[in-house]
Amino acid sequence: MQPLQALVVAQLAVILAMGLLAAATVDIFSDKGFGDEPSHVAYVQTVAEDQRLPVLDRDKVSREVSALQTGRDPDVGAPPLPGLRGEQYEAFQPPLYYVIAAPVFLVSDDWFMRVRLLRALGVFLLMLAAFVLYQLARHALPDAHLIAFSAALTVLMWPGVLVMSATVSNASLEILVVCALVYALWRADSETSARWLLLAATALGLGILTKFTVAALAPLLIVVAVRYVARSTTERRWLVGAAAAAIPVLLVLPWLLYNLDHYDALTPYELAKQVQAPAMNPGGLDYGFSRFWSGLPDLFAGFYPLEWLFKGPARPPVLGFLFEFVKAAVFGLPVLLLLIEPRWLRTRHTWLLLTPFVLGVGTLAYITVIEDWPLTIPRFLYPALPALAVFAGVSWVRLFRLPRAPAMIALACSCVSAVAWADGIGRYLV
Repeated sequence: MQPLQALVVAQLAVILAMGLLAAATVDIFSDKGFGDEPSHVAYVQTVAEDQRLPVLDRDKVSREVSALQTGRDPDVGAPPLPGLRGEQYEAFQPPLYYVIAAPVFLVSDDWFMRVRLLRALGVFLLMLAAFVLYQLARHALPDAHLIAFSAALTVLMWPGVLVMSATVSNASLEILVVCALVYALWRADSETSARWLLLAATALGLGILTKFTVAALAPLLIVVAVRYVARSTTERRWLVGAAAAAIPVLLVLPWLLYNLDHYDALTPYELAKQVQAPAMNPGGLDYGFSRFWSGLPDLFAGFYPLEWLFKGPARPPVLGFLFEFVKAAVFGLPVLLLLIEPRWLRTRHTWLLLTPFVLGVGTLAYITVIEDWPLTIPRFLYPALPALAVFAGVSWVRLFRLPRAPAMIALACSCVSAVAWADGIGRYLV
């Protein structure tokens, strides 16, 4: 086995092992639990047991979930907690992840096992995302695809990305569908392929049904569809272009109609803001561009889960310095390549790797500034990071002519994640 192959195998092993460790050992749920996980579990329970979607501001978390939150026996139950913790405040989320998770929830009657099985589902979806990223790397950097793939795996190894995916939420499915969307768009644009264009349209629709903010990636589909119509020589090119535009709308339409029936709006996000305001913005602050700008650096600091930063012992300072190296490799070197060789933004479809991250930052800026809702939180950019990291691998190869240099960068980034995990296991997991 070649050294680079061995590195990739080791990275995949770490992702799987640490993901399963997090799934098994993160507290269920208690004050040491993970963020919004109880509300996500309550959503899955409603879909699984009642065969319906929960209604925001009406449905409360179940007695079993309330018991888990307070360290009691879930078979006995407990009344809903006061305030936001007693609300099904994630009920505004689109339903795809929860529909997929419902059969997993029903596999066991033991509540602790149910939560761990749902977490294992998240790890499985993240491993599927890794498979898609391998295919994307093969097309983005054919002569050195293992470098591009290894760069993407360094991001999946981040404790923040991995622990968020290994606890119950729609995060891992969102990462998967965004990676699938970018891959399908790459194939559609590079091959002028009707089949891949329609698959990309399907991925976009499924992505919106996973997390509504994925709709911000719709311009990518529009650009690729227009390029397909302009370059294709088949008589059906206009029909294919129209179908690509229609598929995401048709997939999302049932959920939009459900929202109209239950909330008198296409989405329940305004109501969600009202429900969550006491916790998210208790002071009723106005968020303008200056506040977003001041919080912008936080979007590049998603190496650790927020819960690791806010709960438990502080991390050693040296880890912060090591992460600065990782940030330079993943974010800084791609920018340097574009400054030196701007043609890489126009050729080889590289723009498809970069644009999801740019659109993601723009979406968070819009929500924060225009919608007046604070979202300078790095985990909301996790779905765009793997594609960006594939381009980081491209930049390592282009900028460093020494054959071993890109592999050494990938190894160093992976070692930083391994050190963070070694520290995190003792401090936060076991």
